[in-house]
Amino acid sequence: MRHDTTTTPAPVALWLTLPIPPSTNAIWRCQGRRIRKSKNYRIWLEQCDLAALEQRVPRHGWTGPHAISIVIRTGPGWRGNRDLDNCLKPILDWLVHWHVIEDDCCSIVRSVSISIDTQPISSACAEVTIDWV
Repeated sequence: MRHDTTTTPAPVALWLTLPIPPSTNAIWRCQGRRIRKSKNYRIWLEQCDLAALEQRVPRHGWTGPHAISIVIRTGPGWRGNRDLDNCLKPILDWLVHWHVIEDDCCSIVRSVSISIDTQPISSACAEVTIDWV
């Protein structure tokens, strides 16, 4: 049996941990006629950048299509009355900002799932897995 050297194996899924994002409803603020990123959103983006550096998350905009899975791990920093769906947009936008994925449009991100693990840990976080489909 010949080994085909022209094909490469599918990349291993990327897994990373990010801090809990601010709600989608709170990432933008109006100042006069301008719309700006909120202070909490800017702080969260910086925390994500640091987490990515610590985890050595590559920045090369893998081309899709991707399936993205997010698990919210509860603990200090998570409010139980939050809407789970409001965690999606900030995380997807950060993945594009950091160039982990090239875009979050439907031709690149084919599926997104979000779930919550209610067993508390020492500090709430979002575990993100990116698979190629």
